[in-house]
Amino acid sequence: MGGVRTALTALLAARRGARHPGNRGTCGVRRPSRFGLPAQRRGHRGDPAAVPRRRRTAGTHRHLYAVLPRVRLPRAEAAVAPAVGRGRGRRRARHVGARGRIRHEGDGHARGPRDGDHYVVNGAKTFISNGAAADLVVLAVKTDPAAGRNGISLLVVETDTPGFERGRKLDKLGLKAQDLAELAFTDMRVPVTNRLGEENEGFRYLSANLAQERLSIAINSQAAAEAAVDTAAEMLADRRTDQHTKFEIAGCVTEVRAGRALVDTSLASLVAGELDGADAALAKLYCTELQGRVVDRCLQLAGSDGYRWSSSLGRAYLDGRVSRIYGGSSEIMKVIIAKAAGL
Repeated sequence: MGGVRTALTALLAARRGARHPGNRGTCGVRRPSRFGLPAQRRGHRGDPAAVPRRRRTAGTHRHLYAVLPRVRLPRAEAAVAPAVGRGRGRRRARHVGARGRIRHEGDGHARGPRDGDHYVVNGAKTFISNGAAADLVVLAVKTDPAAGRNGISLLVVETDTPGFERGRKLDKLGLKAQDLAELAFTDMRVPVTNRLGEENEGFRYLSANLAQERLSIAINSQAAAEAAVDTAAEMLADRRTDQHTKFEIAGCVTEVRAGRALVDTSLASLVAGELDGADAALAKLYCTELQGRVVDRCLQLAGSDGYRWSSSLGRAYLDGRVSRIYGGSSEIMKVIIAKAAGL
């Protein structure tokens, strides 16, 4: 009975964490209370990458006192942007064109070789969330290009630093409340004291919270799927529904119940400190794919009423598509799961 009681206690704690995910560290910004805010702030629907938590892990006391008081501003959600380029984003740049389009040169990497007490950064990042609004970025640069991923360092950079330029504000399909921008760096000198953690340890710092990040995406996707089912059921309640429609809603309800069970299990593992990369990948894969299927079916059932920007189903359809891309695509999640299965 003791084991069952322990499991139930962990599950209840996980459910409380699902109601206030910021209190469990699954999203939002963490700051010590001496900076004027609760030690753990309740989460928000912003970027789940949680760069502030990485800063808290790798930063020094000087970083804490220099940076965290600024995050108290009303625009806190846009105060820190993770300038960690993905895919085609890591390209060498020289200047920004007349329309803000970054013109690229070189071999496709942002580099920051050391010059005395400074790093000299040249390069560019694209697809940067909050890049247009941020006044502070955490920048991943190659400080030792020959070492590959073991030669990456994290630098804190203020956007008024000479050599820092903003490019286009990219137009996304969904998530309109959050901007997506290009950033460029030309002979930008960043003090060594602005480095987070040890030199060339950036990849390890970035990887440390990947499981938590992917679980936070799974939670968002699960919540979106549940909301879509509730919305569709409300819209259809006033109509005469046939058996097929009832069966479709029943199928959606069944799927989201299964997703909730998976999220609860993963949250219990997180609370216990036992969430590993494969379990997080499984949760992200299932819940994001579930979101795509369920929202699409609910929109189909709602018909023209759902196919509008003013409809929450229409917005959910556009907002949710990226969940299968960012934080690691569904294909990457399958690779991780297959590897854990011994394949």
